[in-house]
Amino acid sequence: MVAYERFVLLALLATGVLGVAVLLFPAQKEAEPLSATGSGSSGLVLNLSINGSSIAEGHGVEVHISETNSLSSMNNVTTSQNWGTNFSLGRCSADYPFGIALFKGHYTLQNFMEGERVSLQSPVQNYLCVRPPFSTSYYHFLPKSDTAVVQVDMGNQTVTLPMGTSISITGYWTAEGSFTPLQHGTYTLVAGDEWGTLALLHFIVN
Repeated sequence: MVAYERFVLLALLATGVLGVAVLLFPAQKEAEPLSATGSGSSGLVLNLSINGSSIAEGHGVEVHISETNSLSSMNNVTTSQNWGTNFSLGRCSADYPFGIALFKGHYTLQNFMEGERVSLQSPVQNYLCVRPPFSTSYYHFLPKSDTAVVQVDMGNQTVTLPMGTSISITGYWTAEGSFTPLQHGTYTLVAGDEWGTLALLHFIVN
């Protein structure tokens, strides 16, 4: 009899007859990727994306950046060096025509240069690059593609390279060479290419 009474009580609780509220909590959603693009007069599109707008402290921001030819024909683009400011992907990425910069705070494309910039590469660490940087004369982009034939100033050679790369940002470097993990707050991530095109995204570290 006792077992039966317990069964009835559990049934009443489950159906809410006894006035006990049943709370349903929504499932936690995974962070959705964010993306931004910028385009100039050359027919190229600068693409910037991150793995989410909200990052837990102790985790990294996964960044992907690429340059795509929006034309349905080959696109021969001469190097320009019109960076506007210093963008970088590290010391082993001099052969990419784009880079990024990270700022503390919330800024726009019109005022991000007023922000506090943080360094994404060590000022003292020595790097052994798998593919040494080289000087480039032009980028010959394939139609509707982020792949380009690149002419380099080493014996007039050409190489075919994907114009896209990914990096993980977990923190930044001080001028003294110490590494600081990403702190609580808002950050502005700006991508730029050497033809003056910009793309911008924001993320928050909780």
